Amino acid sequence: MTSDKGKIVQQNIVSLNSILFEYTSHLSNVQ
Repeated sequence: MTSDKGKIVQQNIVSLNSILFEYTSHLSNVQ
């Protein structure tokens, strides 16, 4: 159970990181 929760948290962190990366790259492209 705890391992499954850890997997979900890890996936959420990865998706958040990818969103942040796209957002920052978009900002740098705008400037």
